[in-house]
Amino acid sequence: MPVSSESADSSANTAEAAPGPPPNHGQARSVLWLACMGQFMVVLDTSIVTVALPAMGVDLGFSGTGLQWVINAYSLTFAGFMLFGGRLADLLGRRAVYLLGISLFTLASLVGGFSASPTMLIASRAIQGIGAAIVAPTTMTLLTTTFSEGPARARALGLWSAVGAGGGAAGSIFGGVLTQFVTWRWILWINVPVGVALVVLALAGLRENGPVRPQHRRVDAAGAVSVTLGVSALSLAVVNVKEYGWSSASFLLPLTAAVVLLAAFGFVERRLGNDALFPLRVIKGRAMAFGSVLAFLMGAAFFSMWYFLSLYLQNVLHYSPLQTGLAFIPDAVAIVVSARLVSRYIAVYGTRLPIAAGSALAALGFAIQAQLGADALYFPGVFVAGLLMCVGVGMVFTPISTTVSSSVGHDKAGMASAMVNFSRQMGGSLGLPALAVLSLQLSGAWGGGSERQYSIAFLVSAVLVLAGLPLTFLLPKRK
Repeated sequence: MPVSSESADSSANTAEAAPGPPPNHGQARSVLWLACMGQFMVVLDTSIVTVALPAMGVDLGFSGTGLQWVINAYSLTFAGFMLFGGRLADLLGRRAVYLLGISLFTLASLVGGFSASPTMLIASRAIQGIGAAIVAPTTMTLLTTTFSEGPARARALGLWSAVGAGGGAAGSIFGGVLTQFVTWRWILWINVPVGVALVVLALAGLRENGPVRPQHRRVDAAGAVSVTLGVSALSLAVVNVKEYGWSSASFLLPLTAAVVLLAAFGFVERRLGNDALFPLRVIKGRAMAFGSVLAFLMGAAFFSMWYFLSLYLQNVLHYSPLQTGLAFIPDAVAIVVSARLVSRYIAVYGTRLPIAAGSALAALGFAIQAQLGADALYFPGVFVAGLLMCVGVGMVFTPISTTVSSSVGHDKAGMASAMVNFSRQMGGSLGLPALAVLSLQLSGAWGGGSERQYSIAFLVSAVLVLAGLPLTFLLPKRK
């Protein structure tokens, strides 16, 4: 009996959306551990190099403007390949893509530690970013396809968010200790034994917990290339403003390229429909649209916080790399604890209240930090400001992830995970250079040195966080 194309497509969609057989308790714990450790490792590397930048510059002979590309190379490819990484997880299977991402990240870390020139280090960091872009959305997808919607998923995502947020805080701690007592090269090599262990454990403990898309589905290579190059060009334009100015060709050319490439991405996605890297119809949902914007704004403030706070402690308060790392310990604990605890309250209060309360606390912390000057003491000034910022940030990302992941079917889990991570990383990739440029220009116009520049950066971060508050109440109510 012939089957109509409509019926066949409906059957395929049903098959894709159906979850796989529920894992037993031991398998679920393995998935949770592997997902959290993978996320911790890739987030760690967004901040671990910050404290080590001066040592890298001296050792490899970086120019003043070239040193920023140690951070930018990682953040650009991390953001640019994020959607592609999530799509691969849906198409090829979460286990295979997790192994691919961890392996690529580990290999790049090994090579980067042996860097003999700025070019070699920057290239290694860029490849690290691609590996991270594959790992990050896959870790979240592993959780949303393993744990059923409800308290179990909220707890899993809470731990995942806590560990990931803790990775950002721990990066500065590890970076300070390794740079002062060993060598900056170990901030890359430290990933190697961890990566190898994760590969071995994933081979033994991971299985596909749901069917992947049929083989005849198209891989949207054109969409992946256009959005990656478009985001990279836009980030490059923002970075170049600091050195070359708004009217320079170094700013205008990559900006023009970004507009063209991102417009091409939109055209390709509209034509491909369900086979698109990111089906445009999905963004029409309130959860995806507003959740992504919130993730972008919080990412811009959060990633910039570590960069400017590290420089403030070293350049203004004259902390050593080790002292700077140790100063971040309470912040790391605050993020982990708040992100872990907030998952318990989502089932009672929904996702809106934790996002709003966390945003308010983070904004207050940024505002207090903006008032601290060269004579500030660690306690209570820096300690209280950092605690408020980190508790607030820790409260926000879990409910955002929960809201977005619950708004799509099983077959779009990878795409939803990628979109949250993409938005957050995109916020960091564009927010950091934008804040650096804005704070530098305003401090120059208003007078004051680096102390004033950092204050402006923290104040603008507070504004970014508060800008997301109205969007919180536009999210669908979820418990």
